[in-house]
Amino acid sequence: MERPRLSLRAAADACGVSLSTMRRHRENGAFPGAKRDPKAGWTVPVEDLLGAGFRLNAPGPTAAEEEQRQGVAEVPAGPGPAARVAELEQDLLAERHRRELAEAKAQSLGAQLAAKDENLADLRRAMLALTAGAQPAAELTAAPTVPAQAPPPAPAPEAAGAEQGKRRWWPRRG
Repeated sequence: MERPRLSLRAAADACGVSLSTMRRHRENGAFPGAKRDPKAGWTVPVEDLLGAGFRLNAPGPTAAEEEQRQGVAEVPAGPGPAARVAELEQDLLAERHRRELAEAKAQSLGAQLAAKDENLADLRRAMLALTAGAQPAAELTAAPTVPAQAPPPAPAPEAAGAEQGKRRWWPRRG
C-alpha cells in the first residue's frame, strides 16, 4: 500500500517552513524516500518528513516562542515602579556629572587652543622678521605668503634666437 506523499511546496506549507528549507533538506539527504514525479516535481513521503523532525499541520509558534527563538529576551518584572524611578534618577545624576566633566574639559581644551594660536602667530612674526630683513610693522602682522619661485634657467644662446617668435609660458625677466 502506497503511503501519502506530498510535493515539496505542499510539505513546506504543511510544516510551516519555506520551500528553500525543504529543498535544502532534500539535497542533504534528509528525505531518503523522495522521488521525482514528472507532474508534481519532487514528492516526499510523510514518514520522511516526520523522521527529519518536521511537524505536519502544527500550529505556528506563539509570539513569545518566536521572540525566544530569535534571542529577544523578555524584560524581567522589577520590584515596582518606585525602584525603577530611583534607578532612573541615579542614571540621570550620573549623566549630568559626565556632562559637567565634558564641558570642563572642552573649556580647558579651548583655552589651550587659544594659547597655541597666539604662540603660532608669534612664531610667524618672528619667522617673517628673520627671513625678510627689516620690514614695516604692518607687514609683520599680516599672514605669511608663499615665497616666490626661483626664475627658470636662461636658455642657451643658440636656442634663444630660434625661439624668438614663440610665446613662453613664463614671463620674461629682464
